[in-house]
Amino acid sequence: MITIIKFFIIIILVSSSVVWLTNNPGTLTFLWNNYLIETNSLGLIFSILVLVITIIFCLSFTRKIKNIPREFRISKQEKNLVNASKTLDSLAYNLFLGNADELQKDTRKVKKYLNNDFFSNFLLFQSSLIQNNLIESKKYLKILKTNDQYIYLTNRAEVIILIKENDIDTAKKVLKQYCKEYPKDNWFHEKLSTVYSLEENWIKAHDILEKVKKVISNENKRKLANLKVLTQKNVVEALVMSNSSIIVMKENIKHYIDNSNIKKASQLLIKSWPNFLCFELVESFMGYKSKNSKDCLMRYKLISRNFKKFINYGGNETKLSLAFACYKSSLWGEAQNFLDKISIDKWDLRVLELYKKLSVESNKIKFKDHDINLIPSPLWICSVCKAESKKWEYVCKNCQSIDSIQWPKVRVSFDNKIDFYYEFLKNSFRQLPKVN
Repeated sequence: MITIIKFFIIIILVSSSVVWLTNNPGTLTFLWNNYLIETNSLGLIFSILVLVITIIFCLSFTRKIKNIPREFRISKQEKNLVNASKTLDSLAYNLFLGNADELQKDTRKVKKYLNNDFFSNFLLFQSSLIQNNLIESKKYLKILKTNDQYIYLTNRAEVIILIKENDIDTAKKVLKQYCKEYPKDNWFHEKLSTVYSLEENWIKAHDILEKVKKVISNENKRKLANLKVLTQKNVVEALVMSNSSIIVMKENIKHYIDNSNIKKASQLLIKSWPNFLCFELVESFMGYKSKNSKDCLMRYKLISRNFKKFINYGGNETKLSLAFACYKSSLWGEAQNFLDKISIDKWDLRVLELYKKLSVESNKIKFKDHDINLIPSPLWICSVCKAESKKWEYVCKNCQSIDSIQWPKVRVSFDNKIDFYYEFLKNSFRQLPKVN
């Protein structure tokens, strides 16, 4: 309302002024360059308005001319941003698929559209590594090192190249230096531990990870736990660090048997069984330092009640394990009963051999030696290259991956991935040749 009143007052004042000037135009006379110029107030006002409009028009026209290069640059930048956005979408797609050729093309486009050196050179470095083109990788690494702001990333990239080249001695020297520079860094310590592990120097591999055990990831905690078993440092602490390792659990069962704490060993076995379903754990519990069948019977009674609850859950592994425990306890008939619950088309060599042993021990158990189509016995499998092994190894002999050997029936999740590009980014040792 107030605004309307103000506007109305302004209109009245302007109108009154115009009317007054119209009625009283007056006469203005001035001498300019020996010319006598006469006009009235309206003419003067009109002349001033024309002059002002002319000046504003000239200034506006001049500004537009000056802004032509700027507007051209803005238009080009907008076009580049649109193209860069499309290229980034394509880059993310090819990054996920690990398509090195397309990555290089997209990276060069991003560099062209956004004029971003570090991002582009870093991706070109990565795509060169995927293609195992170490010459190109070194070239881009040299460019990246010119920017001290990203020295940490270039240090990591340098280590990756040294390992890809299988230059273990230099890699160890450089990693030792970086471990001193970054005393709490998980990545450099894990890589140095991996180098020592490839050389089967378990003690040094363990000691390096031990320095950063408070900040390492769950995956590296599992590695450290397994290294504690390999070095026999402290198997109980290993179990505290990670309860997802069958080897750690196996050694702890033995540890408590050594300390005459059979009940604690049985509790560990019962607790871990639903997740691991590993026959080796029952073999260790029933057979490790067992004195006689009476001793085995006492151990069997500690686990039998709970294990019978796992029959439907654990399937044939639980049935075979109970049969083996009965066999060690001289309960021949009960052992046969558990074996008979395994469908004959699901028999493997372990079932067959245990049945033969029962037939030798008891005359009441008759084993008909007829043709049986055995299925393969479960073997340890590398989660990276799928190579099979009869026993657990910390380092895969086929692809040299660290702590990737898993029991196939295990039901706990691990951090090991089998995707190629994820493995490459996460584990640069994936295709590292075996150290002589």
